[in-house]
Amino acid sequence: MISYDSFEHLPRTEKRIRVTNSNKAKAAVTSGQEGFGMAADQAESYAWLYDGLGNITPLSRIDTASFNAANANTFKQEANFGYQFADSLVGSDVVFSFPLPSQSILEVGETPLDDLEVNFTAVTRKLDLFRLEIPSASIDLAGSGNLPIGSGEVSMQIRITFDGSTCKPVRYKWLGQVRAC
Repeated sequence: MISYDSFEHLPRTEKRIRVTNSNKAKAAVTSGQEGFGMAADQAESYAWLYDGLGNITPLSRIDTASFNAANANTFKQEANFGYQFADSLVGSDVVFSFPLPSQSILEVGETPLDDLEVNFTAVTRKLDLFRLEIPSASIDLAGSGNLPIGSGEVSMQIRITFDGSTCKPVRYKWLGQVRAC
């Protein structure tokens, strides 16, 4: 899933996973895949632990050269979208958000985008952070041309499709954090 953090103007990739022994470490991707060209150890790389009650705990990003999987609640973000989570996170739900390099950005045209998972991390006017998750959606961009992501406003129509695969067609979660200015 690709998202856009409008406050920092960084294109980002965000994923939510249940950490297992087989997916706690991910090897770097190759050319043509999401995240190729991503630099290692980016200060803007974040991850959070979800405890099942809606509470979140920020995880500490450790530089790749210093990372030790035995240190609890930590992760490393490697080049080309490689990453690893601490052993203590196995069995936990984690959301992570890493900045994408400019060559990973796709330009969206007038063709509708069908069967998407749409996720936004948003900031209220009081600077509270929340996450909006839409497991199944389509976006109709007919007549709108390319999306001018950057300054100004972007308007698009999102059609939410409820296929019964989740309890609710739209979920939002307060992240328990505020945006620092």
